[in-house]
Amino acid sequence: MTEDQTITITLDADQYRDLLGVLDIGLLVKETILGARKGDAEAREELADLASLEKVLLESAVGTDAENLVQDAGKRLLPSDDVMDETEETVDEYVEDQFWLELSDRLGQRDFLENVSEESLEDVDAEEVALQDGVREYYAKYDKEFDRYGLDRLRVDGK
Repeated sequence: MTEDQTITITLDADQYRDLLGVLDIGLLVKETILGARKGDAEAREELADLASLEKVLLESAVGTDAENLVQDAGKRLLPSDDVMDETEETVDEYVEDQFWLELSDRLGQRDFLENVSEESLEDVDAEEVALQDGVREYYAKYDKEFDRYGLDRLRVDGK
Protein backbone atom coordinates (compact mmCIF):
# COMPACT_ATOMS: atom_id res chain seq x y z
CA MET A 1 0.00 0.00 0.00
CA THR A 2 1.32 3.43 -0.86
CA GLU A 3 1.20 6.44 1.47
CA ASP A 4 -1.69 8.06 -0.38
CA GLN A 5 -3.96 5.03 0.05
CA THR A 6 -6.32 5.02 2.99
CA ILE A 7 -8.41 2.42 4.74
CA THR A 8 -12.00 3.17 5.61
CA ILE A 9 -13.60 1.27 8.46
CA THR A 10 -17.22 1.55 9.51
CA LEU A 11 -17.93 1.00 13.20
CA ASP A 12 -20.98 1.43 15.38
CA ALA A 13 -20.57 3.34 18.68
CA ASP A 14 -20.02 0.16 20.72
CA GLN A 15 -17.32 -1.08 18.34
CA TYR A 16 -15.72 2.36 18.36
CA ARG A 17 -15.72 2.35 22.19
CA ASP A 18 -14.02 -1.07 22.20
CA LEU A 19 -11.43 0.07 19.65
CA LEU A 20 -10.80 3.25 21.61
CA GLY A 21 -10.30 1.21 24.78
CA VAL A 22 -7.87 -1.17 23.11
CA LEU A 23 -5.97 1.77 21.61
CA ASP A 24 -5.84 3.47 25.01
CA ILE A 25 -4.42 0.31 26.62
CA GLY A 26 -1.89 -0.13 23.83
CA LEU A 27 -0.82 3.50 24.01
CA LEU A 28 -0.40 3.28 27.77
CA VAL A 29 1.86 0.26 27.41
CA LYS A 30 3.86 1.70 24.51
CA GLU A 31 4.23 5.11 26.19
CA THR A 32 5.51 3.44 29.34
CA ILE A 33 8.05 1.37 27.43
CA LEU A 34 9.13 4.12 25.05
CA GLY A 35 9.01 6.80 27.75
CA ALA A 36 11.87 5.05 29.50
CA ARG A 37 13.97 5.76 26.41
CA LYS A 38 13.43 9.52 26.24
CA GLY A 39 16.86 10.17 24.77
CA ASP A 40 16.24 7.73 21.94
CA ALA A 41 15.19 9.60 18.78
CA GLU A 42 13.54 6.48 17.38
CA ALA A 43 11.41 6.13 20.52
CA ARG A 44 10.35 9.80 20.31
CA GLU A 45 9.38 9.31 16.67
CA GLU A 46 7.36 6.20 17.47
CA LEU A 47 5.55 8.06 20.28
CA ALA A 48 4.75 10.89 17.85
CA ASP A 49 3.38 8.38 15.33
CA LEU A 50 1.19 6.82 18.02
CA ALA A 51 -0.08 10.24 19.12
CA SER A 52 -0.96 10.97 15.49
CA LEU A 53 -2.85 7.68 15.23
CA GLU A 54 -4.76 8.46 18.42
CA LYS A 55 -5.62 11.92 17.09
CA VAL A 56 -7.05 10.47 13.87
CA LEU A 57 -9.16 7.96 15.78
CA LEU A 58 -10.46 10.54 18.26
CA GLU A 59 -11.24 13.12 15.57
CA SER A 60 -13.26 10.55 13.65
CA ALA A 61 -15.84 10.46 16.46
CA VAL A 62 -16.62 14.18 16.30
CA GLY A 63 -20.07 14.73 14.84
CA THR A 64 -21.13 11.08 15.21
CA ASP A 65 -23.14 9.13 17.77
CA ALA A 66 -19.79 8.18 19.39
CA GLU A 67 -18.85 11.80 20.09
CA ASN A 68 -19.59 11.32 23.80
CA LEU A 69 -16.63 8.89 23.95
CA VAL A 70 -14.23 11.76 23.27
CA GLN A 71 -13.48 14.83 25.35
CA ASP A 72 -11.81 18.10 24.44
CA ALA A 73 -8.89 18.72 26.77
CA GLY A 74 -7.98 22.13 25.42
CA LYS A 75 -5.12 21.56 23.02
CA ARG A 76 -6.04 17.97 22.22
CA LEU A 77 -8.78 15.39 22.22
CA LEU A 78 -8.74 12.53 24.72
CA PRO A 79 -10.88 9.48 25.29
CA SER A 80 -13.77 10.22 27.65
CA ASP A 81 -13.27 9.76 31.38
CA ASP A 82 -15.44 6.64 31.23
CA VAL A 83 -13.22 5.06 28.57
CA MET A 84 -10.05 5.97 30.47
CA ASP A 85 -11.52 4.61 33.73
CA GLU A 86 -12.31 1.31 32.01
CA THR A 87 -8.80 1.24 30.59
CA GLU A 88 -7.31 1.83 34.03
CA GLU A 89 -9.42 -0.97 35.55
CA THR A 90 -8.42 -3.38 32.78
CA VAL A 91 -4.73 -2.53 33.08
CA ASP A 92 -4.84 -2.80 36.89
CA GLU A 93 -6.48 -6.22 36.64
CA TYR A 94 -3.92 -7.36 34.08
CA VAL A 95 -0.99 -6.14 36.19
CA GLU A 96 -2.40 -7.89 39.26
CA ASP A 97 -2.87 -11.16 37.36
CA GLN A 98 0.61 -10.92 35.84
CA PHE A 99 2.16 -10.27 39.24
CA TRP A 100 0.74 -13.48 40.73
CA LEU A 101 1.54 -15.50 37.62
CA GLU A 102 5.12 -14.25 37.47
CA LEU A 103 5.62 -14.79 41.21
CA SER A 104 4.34 -18.39 41.01
CA ASP A 105 6.42 -19.07 37.89
CA ARG A 106 9.67 -17.71 39.29
CA LEU A 107 9.33 -19.37 42.67
CA GLY A 108 8.22 -22.64 41.05
CA GLN A 109 11.18 -22.64 38.67
CA ARG A 110 13.56 -21.84 41.52
CA ASP A 111 12.22 -24.69 43.66
CA PHE A 112 12.23 -27.09 40.74
CA LEU A 113 15.87 -26.31 39.92
CA GLU A 114 16.86 -26.65 43.58
CA ASN A 115 15.26 -30.11 43.80
CA VAL A 116 16.06 -31.67 40.43
CA SER A 117 18.99 -34.09 40.25
CA GLU A 118 22.29 -33.12 38.64
CA GLU A 119 21.77 -35.70 35.89
CA SER A 120 18.31 -34.39 35.09
CA LEU A 121 19.55 -30.81 35.22
CA GLU A 122 22.13 -31.51 32.52
CA ASP A 123 19.24 -32.44 30.22
CA VAL A 124 17.29 -29.28 31.03
CA ASP A 125 17.92 -26.16 29.01
CA ALA A 126 17.35 -23.13 31.27
CA GLU A 127 14.71 -21.72 28.94
CA GLU A 128 12.87 -25.03 28.81
CA VAL A 129 12.37 -25.19 32.58
CA ALA A 130 8.88 -23.71 32.25
CA LEU A 131 7.93 -26.63 30.01
CA GLN A 132 9.16 -29.44 32.24
CA ASP A 133 6.43 -31.63 33.70
CA GLY A 134 7.99 -31.56 37.16
CA VAL A 135 7.91 -27.79 37.45
CA ARG A 136 4.13 -27.71 36.99
CA GLU A 137 3.74 -29.22 40.46
CA TYR A 138 5.64 -26.29 41.91
CA TYR A 139 3.57 -23.78 39.96
CA ALA A 140 0.40 -25.41 41.27
CA LYS A 141 1.75 -25.35 44.83
CA TYR A 142 2.37 -21.61 44.68
CA ASP A 143 -0.87 -20.87 42.82
CA LYS A 144 -2.82 -22.67 45.55
CA GLU A 145 -0.87 -20.91 48.29
CA PHE A 146 -1.33 -17.44 46.83
CA ASP A 147 -5.01 -18.00 46.00
CA ARG A 148 -5.67 -19.06 49.57
CA TYR A 149 -3.34 -16.80 51.60
CA GLY A 150 -1.96 -14.13 49.29
CA LEU A 151 1.39 -13.02 50.67
CA ASP A 152 0.41 -13.55 54.33
CA ARG A 153 2.57 -16.67 54.77
CA LEU A 154 5.42 -15.67 52.46
CA ARG A 155 8.63 -15.04 54.43
CA VAL A 156 12.26 -14.44 53.52
CA ASP A 157 14.80 -16.44 55.53
CA GLY A 158 17.73 -14.61 57.05
CA LYS A 159 18.24 -11.03 58.11
